[in-house]
Amino acid sequence: WKNQKEYYLDTLGNFYPVAYHLENLNDEIKALDLSKQTLTTFPKEILGQFQLEVLILNGSKIKILPSEVSQLQNLKVLQLQNCQLYSLPKEINLLKDLEWLNLRGNKLIDLPAFIGELQNLKRSELIGNWFITLPKSLEDFLSYKTDLGQDYWDRSFNPEIQTNLSLAHQNLENLSHDLLRFENLETLNLSANSLTTFPIEITQLKKLTHLDLNYNQLTNIPSEITELKNLEVLDLSNNNLTNLPLEIGKLENLQKLFLAANKLTILPAQIAELPKLVYLDLSYTQNSYKLHILKIVKY
Repeated sequence: WKNQKEYYLDTLGNFYPVAYHLENLNDEIKALDLSKQTLTTFPKEILGQFQLEVLILNGSKIKILPSEVSQLQNLKVLQLQNCQLYSLPKEINLLKDLEWLNLRGNKLIDLPAFIGELQNLKRSELIGNWFITLPKSLEDFLSYKTDLGQDYWDRSFNPEIQTNLSLAHQNLENLSHDLLRFENLETLNLSANSLTTFPIEITQLKKLTHLDLNYNQLTNIPSEITELKNLEVLDLSNNNLTNLPLEIGKLENLQKLFLAANKLTILPAQIAELPKLVYLDLSYTQNSYKLHILKIVKY
C-alpha cells in the first residue's frame, strides 16, 4: 500500500491505484480487479473507464468479450484466465499499448492471428485452451512472447534453430506442416493432446532424440517411424495402440521405450534386437509377454 491507498503491483514494479468493485471506480483508478466476483457477462460499466491500464477478470464465466473493449486504449494488462471464452473480437488488436495478455484456461479453438498485430505485447499466456490445430503460420504465432508449450519465447525466436518444442495440453487433433520449419528439433513434446493418428510430419524431423506422445488417442504407429534414426526416447504411453510396426526394430539408437497403458496384445520380436534399449515400460498392459524381452530391459 502506498499513501494509504490500495495499489496493484505488476511484474515490472509499476504501481496502479486499484479497485476491487465496480462501485469504487473513479478517474484515479488505473487497475480494476474483479477476479473474486462471480461475473457471467462482461460489465458494461467498464467500457467507459478509459483511464484503466490494468483489467483483471480471472475466474469469471464470461463467454463473450465485447468488441467495445477496444475503447480501453490505455490498457497495458488484460487478464482473462480461467474464463469460458470461445473466441476473441478482432478489435482487440486496437489495444496498441497492451503488454500482457493472459488467456490461460479458456475454450479458444483457434489462435487469433491478429494478436500478432499488438506491437507492444511482451507476454501472452495461452496454455490450457482447446486449440484444434496449430496456427497456419508458426512463425507468425511464435514471433511474440507466448507460454503455449510452457516456454517463453521472444521476438527473435527462430524455428530453424529451435531444438526443444513443447505443445503439451493443447487439445491438438492434428499438426500443421509448418512443424517442418523446426528442422533442428531434438525434443518434441506432444503429450496430453487429442491426436488419433501419428502425425506423419514428425518423421521428417531427422534430428529428434526425444519424442513424447503420452496421453493421446493413437491407434497405430506408421512404419515411417524408422526415419527417426536418432531417436533415443519414445513415449507412447496411455494411448489406444493394439500393435506396433515391425520396423520399430530399426531404431538402433532407441534407449527407452514407454508403452504403458495401451491395448497391446503382442510385441514385435524385433524389439528384443534393439542394440541400445535399456528400458521398456509395459506396465498396465493386458498380457504378460514381458518375459520374452531381453533380460537387460527393466520393467
